[in-house]
Amino acid sequence: MKINNTRYPVLLLLWLAAFTPGPTGAAEAVDLDTCICRLEKRYVEMKDIQAVFRQETFISSINRIERAGGKVYIKKGGKMFWDYKTPEPQQIILDNGTLWVYQPAEKQAMKNSFSPLSSHVVVDLFRGKLDIRKKFKVSRLRETAVQKPGNVVLLLIPKVYDPTIRSLVLEVDPADFLIVKTVLEDELGTRTTLVFDAVKVDTGIADAFFSFTPPSGVDVFTPPKL
Repeated sequence: MKINNTRYPVLLLLWLAAFTPGPTGAAEAVDLDTCICRLEKRYVEMKDIQAVFRQETFISSINRIERAGGKVYIKKGGKMFWDYKTPEPQQIILDNGTLWVYQPAEKQAMKNSFSPLSSHVVVDLFRGKLDIRKKFKVSRLRETAVQKPGNVVLLLIPKVYDPTIRSLVLEVDPADFLIVKTVLEDELGTRTTLVFDAVKVDTGIADAFFSFTPPSGVDVFTPPKL
């Protein structure tokens, strides 16, 4: 089965990342500690989120940029659904511990367990289990392009070596302390940017929305356990 390797790992790392533009806030009026505290609190309180997303991945090893986009739905309790529309249809669905990667055009689906990566720091933020200051050295980036004037941009550097995260940039709207953009760079220099629009929070997405049954005629592949 051919899986787009610039998407699948990134979605596991950036399960959390999103969301809502609101009224313009004054970035300078929010100190760093307050921003971190309010950000953590906001994600603890969330129940579900949905948004339109744009993804851009710079693959340093081959000096190439790949772009994709679609809609994402996330719900507390270990549920997510990334519905790619471009460059070709693909669905990545997590329902508790089961992860599906479905490619309709190829009539193929991969079924795997998410548990080996379930404690990743970015996942923990959405779960409300992450103390940002404990895991990262945090600073503010002041001279950088933002999605909206007044947004706060945070640079997170892991305190403990992690090959999957050399740095993580979070752009936060200080009006509601939601993330509108993330930039993740790994140890190899691969950089993935995610931007979120048309966001809806706590709409009551049903659990059944994240249930996936392979359509008739789809070849199901289960990778070997390491």
